[in-house]
Amino acid sequence: MTPRSIMATAVVAAVLLTGCDSDKPSGKTPQTKSSKAPAPASPSTTSGDTPPDTPPPPPPGKPHNNAPVGDCGEDCPAAATIDLFEGIGPAKVGMSSADVMTALGTPDSTTKLGAVTTYAYGSAAAPALRIQVRGGNVVSVWTTNPGDATKDNIKVGSTKKAVLAVYPASCSVVGENLACRWNQEESARWMEFTVDAVTGKVIGIGVGEGDGT
Repeated sequence: MTPRSIMATAVVAAVLLTGCDSDKPSGKTPQTKSSKAPAPASPSTTSGDTPPDTPPPPPPGKPHNNAPVGDCGEDCPAAATIDLFEGIGPAKVGMSSADVMTALGTPDSTTKLGAVTTYAYGSAAAPALRIQVRGGNVVSVWTTNPGDATKDNIKVGSTKKAVLAVYPASCSVVGENLACRWNQEESARWMEFTVDAVTGKVIGIGVGEGDGT
């Protein structure tokens, strides 16, 4: 073979070897794009966020809803005087538990919820008098006895109109009733008249101090 023929043969062989090498796998795993969409990011929240359905906290000074409801019926005790901002009959705001027992005797029922103990006098279904004690002292007194009355003759059965005509109370809806609160000036004491929202008549009267619980 001539030198020129030998050179041409070598070139052809080199080309063939190169083509064969290109068919061999490169050893690298081919990368493909995933068709799965990325998960949506969770909304960021902080510990101070309030869920939209959570009601706001009650404003300071909101009337209470712990008044006894209903007439004491045949279990009504003798009529007592409701002393404005002081108490009902012998039950006075600020007196000790021992004084309550001395003045009124053993209660017909006693319940305890947290730091508050309630002494009830009258029927189990509708006690005429409830005395709430915290820290050993009376914080509120409630009555449903129609005979108990203030010096202005406001009592259970009086109308809301009659209450507001005599006392500068402010009424607001609490549960199914109205709570008409009268705060004593420069004091933590208060009077509260629970009014049936349908009949407009007083169904309970309370005297208390502070939050009354």
